[in-house]
Amino acid sequence: MKGLPTPPHPCQIAGSGADLAPSYRERDDNYYAVIAQLSPRWRIIVPTDGIQWIIQRREASHAAPWRGVGYVKRREGLITLCGRLGLILDAATLAALEALPARSSDYWPVAQSN
Repeated sequence: MKGLPTPPHPCQIAGSGADLAPSYRERDDNYYAVIAQLSPRWRIIVPTDGIQWIIQRREASHAAPWRGVGYVKRREGLITLCGRLGLILDAATLAALEALPARSSDYWPVAQSN
């Protein structure tokens, strides 16, 4: 979707010397279908089949993988869950979530074309 903030590719982060190819493993930092990076330890992804949005939390260790903590199919459910988890800290985050399609399956063709 145009206008939504997306996290930088790991090789674009200052100090990164490695050019990491996008990963298809949801637990990886460089997973190819990250929809939004809500904070350093929280993000939203779409799995390869596009049937849901997944809210993930990074484990405490820097080398730890990302773990799914919430799975939703509809935008309203995503916004509600992000609110319960305390992830909507400002109007810009809420606006970005509200700009998503009503269903996760409607987002997937857009995600594949990027």
